[in-house]
Amino acid sequence: MRKTRFMSVLFLVLALAFFFVREFRQGLSTSIIVGFNPQEESWVEEAGHFSVSTLAGMAEQAEREEDARTLAFAAMYSPEAEEKIRLAERAVQLDPELLWILAEAFSKRDLDELPPEWLARLQEWDPDNATPYLLEGEKLWQERELARFSGADSETLGKLAAETDWRVAMGRGFAAERMDDYHALRFQLEREVLLRQGLDEPAVIYSMVAHYPVPSFDMMKQFANLLVHKLGREAEENRREEDALFYYWMVYHMGERLHMQSRLERGRVVGGSLLWIAGEPLLPLLRRMGREDEALTLELAEVQFDQRQAVLRGEAPLARTTNYYWHGLWTHLFAALVLLSGGFTLLCVGYVNAKQWVRTDKKGWFYDALTISENYAPILWFLSCLGLYISYYPFAQNFDFYLTAEGPINDFEIFFANVLPGARLVGEINLPLENPFTPYMWYALAGVALLFGGAHLLRRGKQG
Repeated sequence: MRKTRFMSVLFLVLALAFFFVREFRQGLSTSIIVGFNPQEESWVEEAGHFSVSTLAGMAEQAEREEDARTLAFAAMYSPEAEEKIRLAERAVQLDPELLWILAEAFSKRDLDELPPEWLARLQEWDPDNATPYLLEGEKLWQERELARFSGADSETLGKLAAETDWRVAMGRGFAAERMDDYHALRFQLEREVLLRQGLDEPAVIYSMVAHYPVPSFDMMKQFANLLVHKLGREAEENRREEDALFYYWMVYHMGERLHMQSRLERGRVVGGSLLWIAGEPLLPLLRRMGREDEALTLELAEVQFDQRQAVLRGEAPLARTTNYYWHGLWTHLFAALVLLSGGFTLLCVGYVNAKQWVRTDKKGWFYDALTISENYAPILWFLSCLGLYISYYPFAQNFDFYLTAEGPINDFEIFFANVLPGARLVGEINLPLENPFTPYMWYALAGVALLFGGAHLLRRGKQG
């Protein structure tokens, strides 16, 4: 009994030691946040929010130390518009290279509070980038409720064409040379500040990146419809093929920029829609004009685009996988076992030891059962902790690397897949999970039946 007691204490100590390891605590808290919230939106909406007191403390210290980057961070996440503006202006004053923060301080939900002069400053500071112009277009789109003009019919597009200010802003955005959404700069700033503040938790940064804004799908689609189905079609009908090509290429190139330069799949989806809208009339027009080389290049580009879309839609057989499901399943399963076995172990230890001091003369079957369990429950707790640690550790290693790695950041979808177990499905590539114990169960039942049958025959043989 002494050896059993020592073994129990040993495994109890080994299990408790895991709670001093940061990666283990991170895996347990992450699984509680993610695994026990089946709806991603429920925890993503909350995880990236900071309390008013936390932000106020960060801003106050940053102002004392003239820390422009922390001021910019506080400006993005402050809930008050006036405070956003004040902190952002101070950050830009201290570091003019942070002027891009003016495009990120206000979310899509509060663009009506975005100061108009900020848009002018952004466009002057970064004139070749589509983002400041599209941001102006989105502000007008919301303020004037232009979403009511939906559809590609002539009457609807005619009404939309009358919105001159919106058309000018969108036209400048579509004609810009590049599409930099500032997400890479934002991520570098956020991870730097969160590391300094000790707030670098996977669910927090995952939530923040998940809320990075992309151009409105409806707005971009309607402007593309205006250029293609109204202005381009009218130009073709009036035999102004070069003008029609201009409108078609403007939409197509904007689609290419979004599809290749957006760091989020949501942005690439918008780009793919523009490619489809413009490509449909562009290819036959090029052929009618005898521009076979351009038509062939466009045709091959569309084949490449379709192949990539097939992967995302799960239509490429060798791209489909169960890995994302299984990695998440094992981590969340072991986290649940850690909580259950840990609670049971503490119950056993607490009850048995308390019984030495309280009503010591009454020790019934419950006491006996927990006394026996006390010897073996710590082993189960240790094994559960070990399983959680091993299954989550690759995610922790990825997360630590992403917070310190240098170099260009071109795709955040990889970040989503690799820092949280089973948090987000990657496109439609996931195969459905099947119960791995289904085939095993029949063999196990057959083995148990043979075991009992053999034992029964052996007993009868001894009796005979």
